[in-house]
Amino acid sequence: MQLMIPPSPAHLAGLRRAARASLRDVPSEVAEEGVLAVDEAATNAILYGSGDGQPVEVAVAVTADWIEATVLDHGPALPPPARLAGATPGR
Repeated sequence: MQLMIPPSPAHLAGLRRAARASLRDVPSEVAEEGVLAVDEAATNAILYGSGDGQPVEVAVAVTADWIEATVLDHGPALPPPARLAGATPGR
């Protein structure tokens, strides 16, 4: 499944239906967890990442025993996290 949805929460119900349909061959408990994860990520992308009204791209694929979901918004990149004074990278 690949969708581009407008950056509005009104389109999340349709996204959930499409995600559920793409996961129809997965055990129901796993499918519902996948739908929830896609819904949460898409909600965050709509509310916090969709700059300038750009659509949100969502993809869900099932291969063998693996579910891959991708949610992409077109908002600005986040700045790198601030370092604490005296912190040593990688520790």
